[in-house]
Amino acid sequence: MNKHHIRTHLEKILPKTKKGENDEVELIVANMEREATSIADVSNSVRLGRDFGRLNAILDVKVPIEPSKRARLLKSLFRLTTCDKLGLGMQAKGLKIATRLLKKRVPSMKLTLDWRILKARIEYVQFCDKAPRGPLGAGKLVVAYRNALVKFTQKARKYFSADAGKEIAKEIGDLSSCNDYVSFELLKAQGFLALLLPNREGIEVTQEQLDRWFHDWSRVSRSSDWDTNWFFIMDRVAKFSKSKLKWSHLIPQIFSRIMDTLRLPVGKAKNPPERSWDTSLQIFHPSANMPSVKMSRAAKLVIRLLNTPETMPSLIKFLRTVRTFFHPSNTGKWSSPLGIFLGRLCTSLAKRVGSEAALSSTKKLDEKMLRSFLDALFPIVFQALYVSFSLFFSLS
Repeated sequence: MNKHHIRTHLEKILPKTKKGENDEVELIVANMEREATSIADVSNSVRLGRDFGRLNAILDVKVPIEPSKRARLLKSLFRLTTCDKLGLGMQAKGLKIATRLLKKRVPSMKLTLDWRILKARIEYVQFCDKAPRGPLGAGKLVVAYRNALVKFTQKARKYFSADAGKEIAKEIGDLSSCNDYVSFELLKAQGFLALLLPNREGIEVTQEQLDRWFHDWSRVSRSSDWDTNWFFIMDRVAKFSKSKLKWSHLIPQIFSRIMDTLRLPVGKAKNPPERSWDTSLQIFHPSANMPSVKMSRAAKLVIRLLNTPETMPSLIKFLRTVRTFFHPSNTGKWSSPLGIFLGRLCTSLAKRVGSEAALSSTKKLDEKMLRSFLDALFPIVFQALYVSFSLFFSLS
């Protein structure tokens, strides 16, 4: 029986609530609000456990939740999972439920979450060396709780305040304060910047900050995690910044970093080994598929910047440079990231052209520009037809 049938049967069996009566969701909301605002140091974990289970069941069968109740639930869960009133297991469950509630986009939901509380929580459970460390009953931060905390933060950042972008760029984004070129504090600050920078309209980033971030990007080389974070940051700035930023002088550096992160072989010389991060900094990269995510984000960034005149000529030069690596006899470790990048480049461009046509946008991509891109792409696609590597074949 699928979820639709389950929901239909539940609607027939459960008594319908009249206006003014408390339904099941309202009861759960009231219980969580009472626990979240309670002065007691320890919450009623048994009752909360039941409420968590009932709420998971409601979300499984997709029972509609009013935006106001959804916001109240999230505020209560936010309070309960950012303090030590609950045990580690209960906090992880609460964060997973809160993440599920945030997955559905509800434009009418009025919710504002404080980014400083989330940052302080991550600092406390991951980087605090003083005893006691971590949430109640935990000597170390377990992987499940860490992943739940980061995934919730990734969903919650679209609900940060309107000034959050400006505050984060000012308080965390000044990486020049880290004197050493490669230091733990530098990598941690950049990780927090990538994790917390909001993905919503109206990010306030000045031209000076953007230029300084590109300068900071060049401070570390041969680090996949470092490049991944910067691709995330720049993609968000290009998409959501309300300032008219100049990217022309930065395009060569973007393609240079893409070439660097692909780790393409040059002659007979071996590539130098990659820099590895401290294990505690892996909290900023919970996904096991980060190389794929990194190349996808790099491709999206390139497509977002196509309105900049220097982007398309640089992209065509890049495609001509990597063309030999699509030859059937020239596959290696670079094949997977290169195939992912080119595949995402094509899908992102197709989506952009489609959305511009549907919305009758005045800033459409020039047809001549698109033809030049296709002329550079077709030779690569024809070569990829004969490659046994599955990713290249699907690309062609």
